[in-house]
Amino acid sequence: MKRWQLLKWPTALLTIAAIVILSRSPTPPPAPTPVHTQQTRPAWQAQQVQQWHFSPQQQLIYLQAKLATHNQQHQRTHLEQPTGLLIRNDTTYTLRAEQGMLTRSTLRLSGQVRLQRMALNNAHPLVLETAMLHYDHPQQHLSTPETVRITQGPNWTRGTGLDWWLERQTLMIKKDVISEFAPPTL
Repeated sequence: MKRWQLLKWPTALLTIAAIVILSRSPTPPPAPTPVHTQQTRPAWQAQQVQQWHFSPQQQLIYLQAKLATHNQQHQRTHLEQPTGLLIRNDTTYTLRAEQGMLTRSTLRLSGQVRLQRMALNNAHPLVLETAMLHYDHPQQHLSTPETVRITQGPNWTRGTGLDWWLERQTLMIKKDVISEFAPPTL
């Protein structure tokens, strides 16, 4: 009995202290706001996406991405780690980037963008590297305001800004152009 009486007071004091501490604690923080509001909530999201598209100009476009998130309101699809092929006439281009944004008529790539035109007539493939690249499908036009590096075998060109009209087979680097050309050895 004496033990019970000895434990009764410390237990009562601990209970009162807990009640006082809990009654003084601040109110809990408000619930976090969801990242996607009703207006920006994606219409769908899919992993390991693949898409094929045949254009009226008899071009084949193939894209795949680790993750695709479509926003219905803005009519765009965000792509993570996109890769793909563009086959037009007798030329094949491969592409890859860290991110991409796809609309009905454009594809914008960003983050270590690499576009490669496969070799023609036993020549070296042409490789374009940049931080951002925009492809306008109806115009068959590639462009970027960023620094670009184009290599073909031992030859390379570096500059800022690019316009490349695929249909006309015309490529223009806008400024700060530096090139190195290694003539073939005899």
